[in-house]
Amino acid sequence: MNQLDQITSGMGLEKGYFYEMYGVECFVEAAPHWRRLEPFLYRCAELNKLGCIKKVIYQVTDDRSYISELFEMAENLYSKEMNEGALILYECVAAGEKYQHSERLALCQYRIFLLHKTMSKFDNLAAAVQLEPYIEKLNEEIQLDAVKDLANVYNTIHHWDKVYELAEELERKVDFQLELQSRRRKNRKRTAFYPIFTYKAYANLLKASVCEACKQYEKALEFAKHYIMNF
Repeated sequence: MNQLDQITSGMGLEKGYFYEMYGVECFVEAAPHWRRLEPFLYRCAELNKLGCIKKVIYQVTDDRSYISELFEMAENLYSKEMNEGALILYECVAAGEKYQHSERLALCQYRIFLLHKTMSKFDNLAAAVQLEPYIEKLNEEIQLDAVKDLANVYNTIHHWDKVYELAEELERKVDFQLELQSRRRKNRKRTAFYPIFTYKAYANLLKASVCEACKQYEKALEFAKHYIMNF
């Protein structure tokens, strides 16, 4: 890729000018090799050459031996906020894993949900329905974030029964995590985005908002008190 970029620069052409031709010759018309494919995908993501990624990636996913590498690369792009490129890779991995019912598939679906939400590319109810079956396959701590995010989506469309149900589910998962923490080593790496106790507080805040929307003001006040006490 470095040589190709230098040739392009020496010819006075825009960055990535030959990427489409390179992708076809090296990865579509020939058997792809990960040592060449990885830098190509990464550079395309940097330059937002999404069409080049799509043209190559759908050819590559026919070979399931690259699924793990594509997932790791998607995670890398996601951590660097190269969201458009990451989304393409997550969707390809999810399509390749759709019959596996794995934690990796569940995490792909969760990342797709978050990226669509970030980019305002999805219908709220459809996205929530698509994510929900995968939550139990996620890492136990990541489930806390997924349930919280799912509840927030239902909250925006005023689906109050579902919000309350998910708030209770969030509370149960927090209690389970707190029980596990008491038996685990304290230096164990956490995967939840927030400290565990904040999810219980947020569950009570969700319940308070539901009760307020349903004009159950005394119950709303009670849950609001629990929310404050959790902090």
